[in-house]
Amino acid sequence: MPLVIKSGFSSNFPTIFRGFVGILGSIFLLSDSFFISILGLILIYIYATLDFLDEELARIKKMVTLQGEFLDIVFVKLIEGILFILLIFSADTEERKL
Repeated sequence: MPLVIKSGFSSNFPTIFRGFVGILGSIFLLSDSFFISILGLILIYIYATLDFLDEELARIKKMVTLQGEFLDIVFVKLIEGILFILLIFSADTEERKL
């Protein structure tokens, strides 16, 4: 954590990076490949872990901004929406297989 605090990144960088990790993980969950789906789950886990990290980093560096809060809300709602749609899609697909 100290290395991250001393980095020259803005407090919004982890938020944006976390958003891309979450979106990529969600896309990987669509794969028919078992291993790519597992990778998607791992990326979603990293996304959730980075959520904690970026909030703490902004507080520690005293760089909490409205833009960062907005990006955080947008990415959380976007990833939640994508995962919800994937859940519905996968349930529908499994029902059709029966």
